[in-house]
Amino acid sequence: MPYPQGLARSVGTPTGWKCLRVCVLCAFFVLGANATELVLGPPPWDLRPHVRWSLQTVATMYESSHPGVTVRVTPGLASFNATTVDAQDLGDIMFVPGTEFGRASILGILVERGLCLDLSANVQEPAFEKDDFYPNVWDSVTRDNRIWAVPLMVRSWGLAVDARKADATAFGEQVQSWQGLINSQSALVRDFNGDSIPDYTSMLCGMTPFTVWQCVFLDLGGDPSDAASLRPGTPAWEGALSVVNGLHSANPLFFDRLRLTRALELRRDAAVRFVHDDDAGRTSFQLHDGPENWKLVPVPGSGAIAPLDTTVLAIKPGPPDKEAAAWAFVRWLTSAAVLAELTPKFHLTPLRQSVVATINDPVTSFFAAQIERMRFQPPSGAANPDVEGLRASLNAIGSGDTHAKL
Repeated sequence: MPYPQGLARSVGTPTGWKCLRVCVLCAFFVLGANATELVLGPPPWDLRPHVRWSLQTVATMYESSHPGVTVRVTPGLASFNATTVDAQDLGDIMFVPGTEFGRASILGILVERGLCLDLSANVQEPAFEKDDFYPNVWDSVTRDNRIWAVPLMVRSWGLAVDARKADATAFGEQVQSWQGLINSQSALVRDFNGDSIPDYTSMLCGMTPFTVWQCVFLDLGGDPSDAASLRPGTPAWEGALSVVNGLHSANPLFFDRLRLTRALELRRDAAVRFVHDDDAGRTSFQLHDGPENWKLVPVPGSGAIAPLDTTVLAIKPGPPDKEAAAWAFVRWLTSAAVLAELTPKFHLTPLRQSVVATINDPVTSFFAAQIERMRFQPPSGAANPDVEGLRASLNAIGSGDTHAKL
């Protein structure tokens, strides 16, 4: 859920606070009915104060529109393992992170363990208006032709160019392809001591190499649902690897991980950076002087892109009254009316097209437009070992060793 300024979304660079988002993505609701207290929690990780504040905001909204119902937010747990967690430790409503292709997902594991209610019939209720959602987002919660959760949030992303420091129009045209982004790096690095190793870059990536690899893999026609495609040696796999290496070679500082304080400093200096819609919906790219001097540019390529992450709402099987109460909350929270209220409050990117159509904010509209390009994966409890190995080796590039190579 969104925080006070972007409920449960990252707070700095696009990946710098991803662990913070996970705290909320896996938060859980325990719901009752009538005089029964509705408990938000326990989530799998300890909640930070502003995360709890945001969840409490939503809980209070629900209470105010449902007299007689009490919703309480509880502290989180120190650790969580979806493969071993007891059903009694799960809430009746679960805020679960989505799936990265080739990786095991919490939702997939919980589905396999019988800890998620089949919502296929629920979402077909006419009042729910399932067709109002972007159609591709349902792939993230569909398995075996059944729907196991309702999509709530997607972290959308793109590039931002500071028009005061770069020719935004020319740059936007150049980076329509991934090769164009590679070629652009020569103008974004500086070698101050003459050793041919860049000492400074005005490009702030903030994305993991694996995230970039996923997008290039998709852009080159790779199919993450096809085992014959998602393996080493295929054109899409190797081509995506070549682009990641090309970006690192053209700009050894491209993928460097930065401490938050340093990342915040560079946000003031960067001419170009990847941005996302989190943390007040936009402070990942909005500088102290606001977004008016920045031009937003779509992710390179003409094919599909990967979402940075997603949040979906699942329900734990239980007594009929508990399941009904849980569904009532999910239906309320994902309704067009509530999302329309939360969008300006938390600056999230709504997944209902009817809500997007009413938005006058060009920033939110930009991030919403990127959702149509996203490729979502069904929840799986099994990981692809080749993908896991690739992810580890790719992300080593961003360890701070500017000479790291695959």
